[in-house]
Amino acid sequence: MNTPRMIFRLAYLLGLKPWDTGVTPPELVDWVEGPKALPPGSALDIGCGTGTNCQYLLDHKWQVTGVDFVPRALKAAKRTAPGATLHLRVHLFLQARFDRGRAQRLRSQEAD
Repeated sequence: MNTPRMIFRLAYLLGLKPWDTGVTPPELVDWVEGPKALPPGSALDIGCGTGTNCQYLLDHKWQVTGVDFVPRALKAAKRTAPGATLHLRVHLFLQARFDRGRAQRLRSQEAD
């Protein structure tokens, strides 16, 4: 297991998550509700953590896929955003398209 993954797993285990404020960042709110708001579509939340942004997007009629490599974070995300599709690994995407951007040839890797 690599060091960053170990640090995040330990942080979630101890409940030390200063990055997890439970508040959706204003930049995302602006993309969804601002003057130039995007219409609802599909979103990929990489490093979804406890699912705060997944639930925010679901509340605004988006389809959301959340990905994280910390099992404890995904368990919390399933409680926070039960309507989101959540994964414990990075999936292999060949020419996957999202409403903003696309993924090509991401290697599939199981989370330890």
